Amino acid sequence: MLEFYQKALISLVCSVLCSAITFAVCIYLSYLRVSLLPLESSAIPWRLEALSDSELNGQSRIHFDDVTDEIKYTYTLVDAIPYPFVGPKIVFQPEAGANEYVDLSRYSEISFRSWCEKANVMTFHLHSFDENVTTADRFLSYRIAEKDFTCSAKESKTVIDLRHLIVPVWWLNAEKRAATEREYWLDKTHSFSFDNDNRGELNKKLEAYFTDIVLHGRNWYYLWAGGAVLATYWVLYIIYLFRLYKNTVYHSVTSRVKNNKPYIAYQQLTIEPHKNKEKDQLLRFMAAEFSNPNMCMDYTLKKMGMNKNKINAILKSELGMSFIAYINKLRLSEAAIQLSNNENKSISEVAYSVGYNNISYFNRLFKEEYGCTPKMFKGVYKGKEIGGSSD
Repeated sequence: MLEFYQKALISLVCSVLCSAITFAVCIYLSYLRVSLLPLESSAIPWRLEALSDSELNGQSRIHFDDVTDEIKYTYTLVDAIPYPFVGPKIVFQPEAGANEYVDLSRYSEISFRSWCEKANVMTFHLHSFDENVTTADRFLSYRIAEKDFTCSAKESKTVIDLRHLIVPVWWLNAEKRAATEREYWLDKTHSFSFDNDNRGELNKKLEAYFTDIVLHGRNWYYLWAGGAVLATYWVLYIIYLFRLYKNTVYHSVTSRVKNNKPYIAYQQLTIEPHKNKEKDQLLRFMAAEFSNPNMCMDYTLKKMGMNKNKINAILKSELGMSFIAYINKLRLSEAAIQLSNNENKSISEVAYSVGYNNISYFNRLFKEEYGCTPKMFKGVYKGKEIGGSSD
């Protein structure tokens, strides 16, 4: 059994380590990170456009200086209308023939680094397709969901939760939608925009840039798949470990049964007479009476007419064990035979038939002798269909 425990421990440690590594890899793979810059290497194709108040007859202007590793631009907010705005717009480009939007529902956050020549409050806009409102020829008809952020004179990082943006009331009013319609659709995203508005300095040419624009999300498939694989593995591992344990117990039990010298001596008593008459009589008596519940040293002394020292000396020289040890060997050997050859006989019936009135005591002695309980012993032999393999 020691070999089994060593194998089980090694395999368990290896399994735990492999499972931990597998789970860690699945967690790592489940985190989505798509960088939109540089534009040429973005996993989600997009193009850069200008967003301005020109659609509302405004005069604000923007000029892009660099669109490689950053979106760098100069802009001028002109107060020709009450609420001027201008900024860069990232327009996603779906596959040819597809709808004019992309599915970003897997992403929960967007992060970016920004710098503005003059610190001001800007607005991040997500423009999504609204089948009840949106028309291709009017950009402002795309449903707007927004979040304000600060663009300072020192480059800083901003993280925006894409799942908790606000649909502004002014857009709902402009499109004649109910004020309660606050939903928007990440799976129908047309574009993002970063808007400078009248909260900043007006009628002055200013510089700004955005870089490290990254979408963050989770792909739960890897966790579900990894969990399913690990669950399957551990079920199979437990089955393997159980079978290995059962086979180990089987081989251990059969080995102990076959090498049980007292049992062999007991089998041969009736056909191998001893030259020493007292020894022959004692061993035959014990072989015949071991299943008697009253069998003990006093009972033997009374029946055989020998003294205790003589009996112990004979058993010690012949079998190398004490009186009690030999009685238990005979009883447990007979119990092993009955358990392996008689499936219908209960554990208690076997215990009583070999001389044990205390079932708990019988179970403890049997486990010490064969390394498993009588119930397990019976199950192992039944599973192997050995029949009379106690020989």
